[in-house]
Amino acid sequence: NGHKTFDTTKGKRIVDVYVNKTKWAHESKVGYASKTKFIKKQVDKDVLLLKKKRVEGVKWHFFRSAKTGKVGASKPLLKYLNEKKVPYQIHK
Repeated sequence: NGHKTFDTTKGKRIVDVYVNKTKWAHESKVGYASKTKFIKKQVDKDVLLLKKKRVEGVKWHFFRSAKTGKVGASKPLLKYLNEKKVPYQIHK
């Protein structure tokens, strides 16, 4: 378990935690995340990994920042994750 790098047609995708046993990729964001170009590309690459059966599943996790006290994601980002059918969890 740990980081794993995949090559995709959209470039490299480094997942934060890859669980060998379940073949699930987990992305973690600390603090408040917005739908930036970089994050949107991460979601798109995760969708590719699923389509190509390189992973069994993908889940995004949002953790509270100890520094700022913020947690979660912008409405556009959550909407994008929903549209792409990528499950997520906000850890309050």
